[in-house]
This record gives sequence, C-alpha cells and structure tokens, in this order.
Amino acid sequence: MTNHVVICPNPYRDIDFAHTLKIYRALAEHHITSAAFPLFVPFSAPEVTKLSAIMPLAISLSPADLLIAIGGDGTVLNLARRSMGNQIPIIGVNFGDKGFLAELDGTEMNSLITAAKGGFRESHRMMLDVKLIRRGEVVYEDTALNDVVLKSVHNCIAVTTRILGQVASRFAGDGLIVATPTGSTGYSLSAGGPIVEPEAQNMIVTPLAAHLLSAKAFVVSPNRELEITADRVRGRPTVITVDGNDVVDFFAGDELIVRRSAHETIIADLQLRPFYERMLDILSR
Repeated sequence: MTNHVVICPNPYRDIDFAHTLKIYRALAEHHITSAAFPLFVPFSAPEVTKLSAIMPLAISLSPADLLIAIGGDGTVLNLARRSMGNQIPIIGVNFGDKGFLAELDGTEMNSLITAAKGGFRESHRMMLDVKLIRRGEVVYEDTALNDVVLKSVHNCIAVTTRILGQVASRFAGDGLIVATPTGSTGYSLSAGGPIVEPEAQNMIVTPLAAHLLSAKAFVVSPNRELEITADRVRGRPTVITVDGNDVVDFFAGDELIVRRSAHETIIADLQLRPFYERMLDILSR
C-alpha cells in the first residue's frame, strides 16, 4: 500500500480543482494521505492559494509513493519530465482527448483507489536525452518521454541523420521526429510512423512530409546515438520541440544529438485493458 499520494492537476482541465478535491476526499475516506502539487501555474496563483485553504499542498514530489496526473496526456508528459529524477509511479486521470498515457476516465474512482493502495504493476518507459550543439557548445539540453521534433516553420529543409558516423537518412521535407515507443502513437503515428509497444526499447525516426518516396520511418537500437543536421535552413525559421513544450530555434550549422536517457518514466498500470485493445479503441474515435 502506498503511504503518500500527490495529486497533480492541470488547472486548465480541472477547473476550480473540482476533480482534485473529489479525489482528495475519496482518498481520505480510505485513510490514504494526499496533497496537491498543481502544474502549469505558480503556487502563488490565487486559485492555488484558494486550494491550499481546503487541502495540503506538496512542497515537492520526492516524498510521494504515487503521483496522480489530472488532465490529459500533456499533463502526464509534463509531470514525467518534472519527476524523472525521483522514479515515482504516475497514473493519469483523463480529462483530455486521446488518453494514451492518462488511461483512467474521471469516473473510475474505484480504480484510482486501487492504484493508491498499490494495486498496480510498474510499466517502465524509455526516455530520450536531447542536446543541441552550436559552434561546438551545448546550448540546450532536455529529456523527452514522447518525442523530439525538428521542424521548419514555413519552408522545406534538407535533413540528414547519421548513426555511427554513417548517413542513415537524407531527404528534403518539413523535418524529422524521433519518438520513443511511448511516443510512437503520437505525432510520429500521424506522420506515418509505426506503432511500437510502449515498454519496448527503441528509437523511431519518422520523416515529416518528405519530398522523397524512399524516405520512410525506421526503428533504431536504443544503444545508438543519432546525429541530426539540416541544410537549406538559412532564412527558413526552424525549431526544435521536446514533448511539445519548449520551442528552441535551430540554425544552419547546428547539430541535434538524441540518445536513450538514463532516466525512465514509471507508469502505474492497472492492467484494465490490453495495450492493443486500448489503442484500437482510441484511434477509432
């Protein structure tokens, strides 16, 4: 049984923290202690101050045995990156759209109580470390659970990917996606990439709108390092995004390095439905 649960709501999905308070009261009825750690807003925000008058706030995530993300897949992604140094299992309650990561519906309170009592298996998910190198210096670093995207804002660019110093792909197009197995059902899938079981250990490299019939998605060993460069960038705004968050400028001569991270995300899996059943249901909506 878990000793302490931290509820992590997205206030843009959980208006007035109504769902947070409902979960807090349900946990209390089962003698499970919990606190709130709101995402996307500062603790000084008026709505958070109002929440703290009703339930305790968690100063940090580290003492928790389980994190409950209230929102959608984007909320789980944000929480995964914030907590990756702590290795705390995360369970998502979906008030978003697809719900690949936030698998529980808001009405499944009994399942949430089961998770809070430790009734789940740990699903370990690979993450990616990302470095942007400019003139020999690292100017940006981040870690992704879903994907890293190199994308031209308006025009076609020429993208080259090297593995072990050898050219693995070269094409002109809108850009490139490097996804984890968890992220294979996201942007990569919409760009024509394969579906990969989420607990696999691979990198999925998917071209964006390639102007070359032979430019296809391919799957790479997790032990490889990808070196990605782009030509024809000058005068063509190009950016990097990591899990759909920060937008970082990419200039001519820059090099993007992507490799498997030493960090993992642990998803609390209640094994309510097999992966492929959930996937087909979500993608048929």
